[in-house]
Amino acid sequence: MLRTPAPLKGALDCSMSITAVLQDGLKKTGAFTVRVMPSEAWLAIRQAQHQALPWHESVLRPLFEAASGAWVYELKNSPEIFAVADGILRKDRGKYAIDLSTDPITGHELLWNASGGKRGTIVITMPVDLFPSATIFPHCQDAFVVSNPTVAQSPAALRFARGAVADEQNLCCLLSRTNGFEWFSIYTAMPKLEELFVMARSQVVKAEWYRSAI
Repeated sequence: MLRTPAPLKGALDCSMSITAVLQDGLKKTGAFTVRVMPSEAWLAIRQAQHQALPWHESVLRPLFEAASGAWVYELKNSPEIFAVADGILRKDRGKYAIDLSTDPITGHELLWNASGGKRGTIVITMPVDLFPSATIFPHCQDAFVVSNPTVAQSPAALRFARGAVADEQNLCCLLSRTNGFEWFSIYTAMPKLEELFVMARSQVVKAEWYRSAI
């Protein structure tokens, strides 16, 4: 059974001000996770992952409008995905570059929704200042820090992301190899990472929950 990463212990003990536990978690992991879809919506498509979802337009599309590049890792022996996405994929040194000069979503929905190891991690990279936080966070459910964000990601994708954000100028969004578009992780350098995390918690659907948590 696929699972969402468990929040870091102490992650619920916060209002809109970040706690020392959360700040330490951000520093150690270099990332936080945003749940895009409600759990019930994700479960409803598990057996029919070719579907177009509203979050493709409200969250994924704005990410691509800001993106400078996108890659799929560990896409091996996936004939079902290649059947719908081959036209937008180009082999690139052990991974596949996604063609952003055309529409990478419409007709290719399975690439984004696929779970359970049908595809590896997808990395979307962009200049950190272009990340469309105010556009996408209000369409996401919640934001949290996990103690083990690496578990659901392809190792090569993680190495790329950490290298890409080391200059403090870039940001990477990682869609996991296990949970399709249910959630994604945001990697960038501190203090921008902390700034975005606080912003996410103030704008997501469950923002009031965070304000009232004790």
